[in-house]
Amino acid sequence: MAFTQGICDVCDRDREIGVASLPFAPMSVAFCRECLTQRAYPLWSLLGLIDMCGGPDEVAAWVHDCKAFKAGVYIEWEAIVRLHQAEPPVSGN
Repeated sequence: MAFTQGICDVCDRDREIGVASLPFAPMSVAFCRECLTQRAYPLWSLLGLIDMCGGPDEVAAWVHDCKAFKAGVYIEWEAIVRLHQAEPPVSGN
């Protein structure tokens, strides 16, 4: 992912209002006002979190209230899990 100054890292469309750390990973990303309001995070970060935790059932319950942005709309946790199941993680082997 290349850093583009002024663009939200979540929706990749709106002007960012600031940069903040992800609450579940040691990484900072740019957010626009709408993504902050929606409590949305980059889709890749939530998919990676599912992998790191060992599956969607192992992710902390508060994360289930988070959203991501895909194809022009905000998607809920259930849709994120379906995407994860449809696209298995890449093995490091």
